[in-house]
Amino acid sequence: SLTIRFQYRDGSEMESDCQFLLAPPPRMYAAAGDDGQFLQQHQLNGGGAGERKRRFTEEQVRSLESTFHTRRAKLEPREKAELARQLGLQPRQVAIWFQNKRARWRSKQLEQDFAELRGHYDALRARVESLKQEKLTLAAQVINQHTHAISSMLHGRSSIISSLQIRESRAC
Repeated sequence: SLTIRFQYRDGSEMESDCQFLLAPPPRMYAAAGDDGQFLQQHQLNGGGAGERKRRFTEEQVRSLESTFHTRRAKLEPREKAELARQLGLQPRQVAIWFQNKRARWRSKQLEQDFAELRGHYDALRARVESLKQEKLTLAAQVINQHTHAISSMLHGRSSIISSLQIRESRAC
């Protein structure tokens, strides 16, 4: 017996005693009149203890891939059953293959989206750095022009003042 404690979001708790019976699935045993086909098929599909997992044939994979590429959505139960029948698989095998394929596809899409966004980000970051550099260059040019203008004005005034001083000294 095992006691399990459940804690709910509202803070309340509940305990429950559970008993587990360890027994193999009932269909594993050959029934009277059964030729053992289920047990053999179960072991071929990787269900037997210590058995290797059965791989799909190339034709099965091609057909599953083709169906996946035509419709990435989850298959309806009748479509799944029909595809499984055509390929000689269990509907559960088809469902799991599609589930795994969708997970791999989403993962690959995320990687591609990330790479694309990273490229845009890097390009924008380079553009920002370029604009910062251009801003510094333009600011330096403006300062240089102002300095030159002020210098010219001061030089012009000093020339005028010098010429006035020269005139005054000659007049005296």
